[in-house]
Amino acid sequence: MVEQSIFINNNELRNWINNAYDLGIDKVEKTELGSANCYYLYSNSNERYFLKEFQEKITYENLEEEIKICKYLNENGITTSSFICNREGKYISSFRDRYIHVQKYIIGNSYNMFEMPNNLMLKSARFLGRINKVLSEYKIDRYNFGDKWLNEWSNEKEIEKLKKLLDERSAEIDTNSTIYKQICEDFEFKINMLKTMDGYADRFLGTYKCSSHGDYSLLQILCDNNDIVAIIDFASACTLPPTWEIIRSYSYASKECRDNGKIDFDNFTKYLDSYLDEYEIPKIDILRMPSLYYFNLIRSSFGYKQYLKNKSDKNLDFAFWRTKMCRWLYNNMDEFEAYLDEYYKN
Repeated sequence: MVEQSIFINNNELRNWINNAYDLGIDKVEKTELGSANCYYLYSNSNERYFLKEFQEKITYENLEEEIKICKYLNENGITTSSFICNREGKYISSFRDRYIHVQKYIIGNSYNMFEMPNNLMLKSARFLGRINKVLSEYKIDRYNFGDKWLNEWSNEKEIEKLKKLLDERSAEIDTNSTIYKQICEDFEFKINMLKTMDGYADRFLGTYKCSSHGDYSLLQILCDNNDIVAIIDFASACTLPPTWEIIRSYSYASKECRDNGKIDFDNFTKYLDSYLDEYEIPKIDILRMPSLYYFNLIRSSFGYKQYLKNKSDKNLDFAFWRTKMCRWLYNNMDEFEAYLDEYYKN
């Protein structure tokens, strides 16, 4: 859920930006991008910029790391964000206890979920491989799915989180509604599956990890003239299993995943092959991809949580879709892994 902006209106932002930066901004236009408040800025010299106002939870250290990573990637052939210094010579500004940064505007648009053309999907997989290859020389100390976290994971704790959400739902939730009944059905499925997953996280101990984007999907891929022009938003960059970003980014982009809630094995291996043309990963981790994705989907309450606590339905359809994908993975896990094993036997 996007937090309320710290700026009262666009005029206040324009006055602030012109005091903080030497950009001569004439016009401010709010966007509806992502989980932060974002704005397009237009200068009196016809230049265009992009301003991002970060959520309260984002730390200064996170933003510093993103700026360093983007600089490194730009220097090594991956086009991404370029940041603008304020009048104090700093890339990160603050206003009303929130951090802000300004970037050069990159001409391009991202595709909506499940709508990326096949040729660009294959290019995007190659780009992810290239990012992992370039960042293999860049150490990121923040981990996702690290062994410490896996050792501490408990299916019982995950079950309690889901039960607690239902117990502490907002008083405004209509428990007789079709939506609420669907949520209860999805939670019942998740809880029943989690009951069978004692020690499930142990299978991912020692999984190959590398420095990566952290939130790679078609939403962070800017395209123009039927080509990829930039990869943006490295605020979540971390060290993680690249297999998670591969299968997740495929499922978010592919039309068949939306229409049928499933993954086409043949199309997926073409996507994976494009990635492997740039960066190699161990076969054992390729075989674990379906179970790693299932593991992450089964324990997720994203979308449901926002609705149950605040009656925000912005991400509810996405939550329903992810549980649909989770059910498909559960029912087709063995066949999917056997297909990958046979396909990559050499």
